Amino acid sequence: MERRQSYRMEKVAAACLMDWSIELEKGLRSRKPGQPIESVMKAGCRLKKWSNGPKLSMVICNMFGLDPGEDRLFVDGMLLRLASAFASGDKDMRICIVKVFKSELRPRDFRSRQKNGIFSTMCVENQKELLRRVIVVLHSGDVESRALTLALFGCLADIVKDIPEIRFAIFSSLISSHVFEVKASLFAAGCICELSDDFAFVFLELLLKMMTSPETLSAVRLAAAQTFGKMWHFPSLAVKSYKVGAQLVLKFSEEDFLTTMLISLTKLASKSIDLISEQLTLLFSFLALRRTSRMQATVLRCIRYIVEKRAFHIPISEFPLEMLFQMLDEADAPSASRCDILHIFLKVIKFTTSDMLLMNMHEFGKLLALVGNSLEPILVSNSERLLAMHILADISRRLDGRVEIMSSGVCSVPHLSTAVSLIWCQITALMNQVLNHCWAPEMEQELKSLLRTNFLLVKDFPELSAFMLDKLCVLVEHVANVHEAKMGTRGPTAEVHNIVQGRSDKNTLAKFMLYLYRFLLACLEGLVEAGVVNSQVPSKLKHLVSFVCRCSLFSCYIHTIYAFLLHSLGDWDCLSSDKRKTQSVDQNLSRSICNSIEDAAVINQCARNMLSGDVNWWAYTAGKHAACMGAWFVCDLIFQQLTSKVKSDVYSCWLKSLDHWSHSERNIQVLFLQGGGSDFVNYITMPSDNKDNYRCIVSPDYIEKLVEACDGLASAEKTLRVIVTSSHAFCFQRWFLALRVKVIDVMVDLLKLLTMLSSCRDGVNSNAQNEEINITDGADLSQQMNLVIYFLERVSFKLRRISLEYDLLASSFIDMDYKSLKVISALASHCSLLAFCIGFTYFVPQSPAWEILTSCSSKGPGNCLHVIVLHNLVGRLRHTDPEICLRLMSLLKADRVHKASFRSQPRFQISNIGCESGNILTACRSAVKGIIDLQNGSMEVHDEDILLHVSKNGTQLLLNMTKEWMCIPFRAPKCFFKVRPSVGALLFSSIAGPKSPNELVVLPGSHLSLNLCLQLENVPPDLTSQLKMIYCILYCKTTLSMRRPHRESIGRSPMDHQAWTTDTMIYLHERLQWYVTELSGQSMKRGDVSCEGKVIEACVCFEKNGTTQRFSTCLLDVSAFPVGSYRIQWLSCCIDSQGSYYSFLPLNPGPVFTVEKPPSCQ
Repeated sequence: MERRQSYRMEKVAAACLMDWSIELEKGLRSRKPGQPIESVMKAGCRLKKWSNGPKLSMVICNMFGLDPGEDRLFVDGMLLRLASAFASGDKDMRICIVKVFKSELRPRDFRSRQKNGIFSTMCVENQKELLRRVIVVLHSGDVESRALTLALFGCLADIVKDIPEIRFAIFSSLISSHVFEVKASLFAAGCICELSDDFAFVFLELLLKMMTSPETLSAVRLAAAQTFGKMWHFPSLAVKSYKVGAQLVLKFSEEDFLTTMLISLTKLASKSIDLISEQLTLLFSFLALRRTSRMQATVLRCIRYIVEKRAFHIPISEFPLEMLFQMLDEADAPSASRCDILHIFLKVIKFTTSDMLLMNMHEFGKLLALVGNSLEPILVSNSERLLAMHILADISRRLDGRVEIMSSGVCSVPHLSTAVSLIWCQITALMNQVLNHCWAPEMEQELKSLLRTNFLLVKDFPELSAFMLDKLCVLVEHVANVHEAKMGTRGPTAEVHNIVQGRSDKNTLAKFMLYLYRFLLACLEGLVEAGVVNSQVPSKLKHLVSFVCRCSLFSCYIHTIYAFLLHSLGDWDCLSSDKRKTQSVDQNLSRSICNSIEDAAVINQCARNMLSGDVNWWAYTAGKHAACMGAWFVCDLIFQQLTSKVKSDVYSCWLKSLDHWSHSERNIQVLFLQGGGSDFVNYITMPSDNKDNYRCIVSPDYIEKLVEACDGLASAEKTLRVIVTSSHAFCFQRWFLALRVKVIDVMVDLLKLLTMLSSCRDGVNSNAQNEEINITDGADLSQQMNLVIYFLERVSFKLRRISLEYDLLASSFIDMDYKSLKVISALASHCSLLAFCIGFTYFVPQSPAWEILTSCSSKGPGNCLHVIVLHNLVGRLRHTDPEICLRLMSLLKADRVHKASFRSQPRFQISNIGCESGNILTACRSAVKGIIDLQNGSMEVHDEDILLHVSKNGTQLLLNMTKEWMCIPFRAPKCFFKVRPSVGALLFSSIAGPKSPNELVVLPGSHLSLNLCLQLENVPPDLTSQLKMIYCILYCKTTLSMRRPHRESIGRSPMDHQAWTTDTMIYLHERLQWYVTELSGQSMKRGDVSCEGKVIEACVCFEKNGTTQRFSTCLLDVSAFPVGSYRIQWLSCCIDSQGSYYSFLPLNPGPVFTVEKPPSCQ
C-alpha cells in the first residue's frame, strides 16, 4: 500500500508562460462552441497568477532555465492577443474580455498598480499597439461596442490616463443620449481619477454640471452619484468632491438620489479623518428629519459603516445618543434599523475609555434598562437580543461592575454577575424552546454567540468561572427535571441506548449539550488559571454528571462525554488551592483513586452502551476524547471494537494503529499505577493480570511487561507506515509515537539501573540486567556506584534530548492548536524533570564522596551535566513558579554556573498551572525538597560513612522520585487525530550560474555556489500572508559522505523521508534559533558561514514574495572536503507577523554534492 513517489519543484508562473500563450492561441482559434471564451477566462487567471508571483530574478532564471525578461515578452503577447480578440470578436467575447480585465488584471490598490501593474510594466511600443487594436472598436459606431471599449479603458487606466484622445472620448461620452454608454464612461473616468489628479478635477467640474442639468436622466444621475465614492485618492480632491456632493444632497429631494449620494459620501468620508465629523453631522441631520423608513435605514447603515471603519477616531460626544435611544425604543421601528443602532452602540463602547463611559452613563441609562429587560417583547428578534447581551457584557467588562443596578431606574453600571445571569436566562429560554419542540435553525447560532460572550467574560475575569459553573449546573438540572416531569418517570429507558436520528429537536439538544460541555471545560480552565479551584469543584462536577447520565433525554454519546469528567475529578481535586502545595503526586493520586473505581464503572458502562448501537462515528469521537483525557482503559475498549467494524483498508490501518497505541498506553498506565502503589488497577486490569508480579518497579517481570508495551507502541508506528501517502499525512503521528517509544525505552534502562542500585543498597552483588553494564562479583561499593552514576548520566542526557525533541515537535507544526501545544510542552517538561531528578540524585558537591563518585562520570557525556539539566528545567518553569526556580538554582554553587550556559532558554514553557502541568510542579517541589534534604543530611555524616549514606538514601530518593514521575498522567494531544497533511518544506538546489546542471559537482579546493528554492507544502491560503521571513540552515561534514546518486534520481525527492529520525535535527534546531535570534537585529548576509575544520554550516534568508516558494543563494566553503559525495542536512523556520518562531518539517532529504577531480586528472 505504500506509495514510492517523489516530490518535484513546482514551476513558477514565469516558467509556464510559453505553454499558456500557446494554449490561449489554440483556444481562440478553436471552433468548438464556448472554447474561445473558456480560454480567455483561463488566461486571465493565469496572468493574475503571474502578476502576484515572484519577479523573475537571476536565481529563478538559473533554476528554471529562463532568460531575463522572457516572461514579460510572453505576457505582452497574451495581452495583445486578447486585444485582437476584443477587436475581432462578437459581443459575448468582448463582454468576457472586459470581465477578465476588470476582475483579474486590474489591481484594487492604485499604488501597487503604479509599481507592479500588469499594464504599467509593459514596454511603450506594446502599450501603443494594445491601444491601437482596441481603439478601433471605439470608432465602429455601435453603441454597445463603444460602451464596452470605454469600460475596457477603465481597466487600462494605467496606460490611457495621460492620452488626450482617450480623455476626450471619455468626456464626450458623458453627454451621450445612451445610458449604457454614459455609465461606461463614468466607470472609466472613475478608474482614471484614482491615478491622475488633473483629470479628476476636470471630471469633477463636468460631473457637477451634468448632475445639475435638468435634462440629465435619473438613471444617469444615480450612476454619477456612485462615482463620488472613488474620488478619495488625493486629499485636495477628496475635500472638494465631498463639498460638491454635500451641496448636491441639499439641492435634490429625490429619495433614490439621496440614498445613493449619502452612501457615496460615506465611503468618501471614511477615507479621510478630516471629513468624518462633517459626514456624521450631515447624516444625523437627515436622521432628525424623520423621513421615510428607507431613508432612515440608509442613514443608519452609513453611520454604522463609518463607526466600524473609524470608531477609534470618533469621540462619543459626536453621537446624539438621545435620538438613537428614541429610535431604538419605537415599537414600530424595523428590526434591521434597531440592529444597526445596537451595532453602533457596541462599536462606540468598544473604543470609548472607561472614564468617558462613566461620564455618559446618564445617556446609557435607557439602553441598560432596555437590555436588562431584553426578554420582553421590545426586542423581538434573535439578532437584537444577541446585540443587547453583547452590549451589556461589554459595559460590565469595561467598567468591572463599579455600581450595582438600581431598581429605582437611576443610571448605574451593571455588575458582572448581573450580566452573566441575564445571559444564562436567555440560554435557558433557548433550551426550553428545544424541549417544547420549537426549534429554529438560528437558535444554534444564538446559543454559540451567547456562550462565546460568556467565554470572553471568563477569559477577562477568571474569578467568574465558579459562578458560571453554578449557572451551567442549574441549567442542566433544569433541563433534566423538565424532561423527567414530562416523562412522568425517572431512570433510563430504551432511548438511553440509541441516538435518535429522526427528530431535529433531539439532534439540536445534543449539539446544545456539546456546546455546554466545551464551555464547561473552558470554565474549569479559567478556575485553574485564576488559582481558585477548591474542593467543591469535584463535587459539583460529579453532581452534574449524575444528572446528565440519569436523564433519558440525552443520547449515550452525551452520557459518555459528560462521564469523562469523572476521570478528571482527581486532577481538579489535586489542583485545589488548599492541597496543591501540601501533597505529593502519589498522595494526590491515592486521594483521587479512592472514588475512581466507582467512577470508572460509570464511564465504562456509558461507553459500552454507546458501542452497543450503530453509532460508530460518535464512538470514534468519544475515543479521541478519551485519549485526550488520558482515559486509556476506555480508549482501548472503544478502538478495539471499532477496528473490527471498519472496511476500508486505509481506515482499518489507522484504527489498528490507534488500537495498538491505546492498548499499549493502557498497559503502561496499569504498570505505572501499580508501580506507584495504586489499587485502582484491580478494576481496569483483566482478571488474568497478576498485579503481585509487578508491585515492585525494579522486578524483572515488571520490566518485561514494560518492554512488551513499548513493542506495542512501536507496532502502532509501523502500522502507520503502511498508509504513508504522498502528502505526509501522518508525520506528526509517527513522530509523536516514535518519541513515546524513546521515553519508554529510557524508562526500561532506568528501571534496570534501579534494579542494580537496589542490589547495591541491600549489599547484594549481582550482575545488572543491562548488557552495557557489567559489574564483577568482587567490585566494592564505590566501584559499583561509580559505574552506575556514569550510566545514570547517559540516561539523564537522553531524557534531556527527548525534551528538546518535544520542543522541536511543537514548533514544527505551525497549525497546531493551543491545547495540543500545552500537552506537548508538558511532556517536554515531564522528561526534563526526570532528567533533573536522575542528574541530581547523588549530587553532593560539598561532600568528599563527590570526587569518588564522579571520577568515572566526568569522562562520560560531559562534566557539565548538572548545569545543563538544571538550565533546561528552570527555563521551562521560570514564568510559572519563580520560587521553585530559586530553590533549583540554589542547588549549584554560583561559581559553577557560567552565564553562557543560560544564553538561550527553551521556547516552550509551562505557562500556567493546569491538568497537564500541576502534577509536574508538585513532583518538582517534592524532588527539590528530597535533594536538599539529602545534601543537608550528608553534611552531618562522618567521612567514612558518607559513601554508604549517599548510596542508601540517594537510591531510595531516586526510587521515590521515579514512582512519583510515573504517576503523572499521560494524555494525547488533540492534533494527533488531525490526519490532514501538515505544513512542511521542501528544499531544491542547483549550481549557481546560467544553464546550471542538475548535478552538484565541484572541484577539490573550490567553493560550492548554490541556487536554493524553499517550497512550502500544504499551506492554508490565509497563512501565506502571515509568514514574514523564512530562514534555512545548511549543515554538512565530511562524515556525511555517501555514494554518488544515480542521474535518474537527481532533482527528485523521496516522499518517505523521515526527518525526525535524523540525529542532527536537534542541533540544527538550536543553531537555527541562535542564528535567527542573534542576527535578527543585524543585516544578515546570505550564506553567513561558520567553518570549523571539516564542518560547514550556513544560515540563508529567503525574502518574502507572497507565494509558497522562496528563492535565495548560498556560498559554501567546501574546499577542505576530500573527493566524494556528501549529504547536506537542513532545517528551515519562519517568523510570522506576530514575531513568533516556527520550524518547518523537512519533507525531503538535503541535496547531495560531489567533490571530484576534473576528467584530465582522473
